[in-house]
Amino acid sequence: MLLFKWFLGDKKSVSEKYVEAAAGLTGGHGAGKPSPRVNLKNKKTVDILVHDGAKWKNKRWPYVLELATELLKLRKTRVTLTGVKDEVDNSGGLLYHNSRRFKNLVGKTDFAGLLEEIRRTDIFVGNDTAAAHAAALYGKPAIIFLGPTVQAFGFITGRDFIVLENKGLMCRPCHLHGGDKCPIGSFDCMRSISVGSALEAVKKIISRGN
Repeated sequence: MLLFKWFLGDKKSVSEKYVEAAAGLTGGHGAGKPSPRVNLKNKKTVDILVHDGAKWKNKRWPYVLELATELLKLRKTRVTLTGVKDEVDNSGGLLYHNSRRFKNLVGKTDFAGLLEEIRRTDIFVGNDTAAAHAAALYGKPAIIFLGPTVQAFGFITGRDFIVLENKGLMCRPCHLHGGDKCPIGSFDCMRSISVGSALEAVKKIISRGN
């Protein structure tokens, strides 16, 4: 896939394969199901967790500040920002966001604390990271940005997540894990994913209820 952009037929997600493996070992039992989702349409306040950053720089969607600002304009949202401090590029402006409905936890939680924040949120937004998989395990509707990596890798797929990506770029995928430098210097795979598309995805989740 990296060298020749050949996509094989097996596109099962990693979570599907884990469930199948668990079912095979337990005779069909023991493959846990996510908890039921809350009806967000009728919820007075919708909590949105935006997980900024990623270990690999090419996986970092660059418009987190803009998205957080737009999310706070929605009538009934609260926004929590999380991330590992060394893996976040542009959180400086968010440190001074003065809305009472915004909480900045970048660099302030360990992994256990992050899991608790994900468990309590209604919607997860983030990059292709371990935090995204935690959202899936908790059964949270999750919006994930894919740039250098693709759904065909099997880790982040449309089955478990709402995937935002630019499928028209012939350079994708360029790295198995993401990489730290765009091979062609444009970073179009992430820059072309607009704030508007992420905002609309959040609105659709809220309007449909879950």
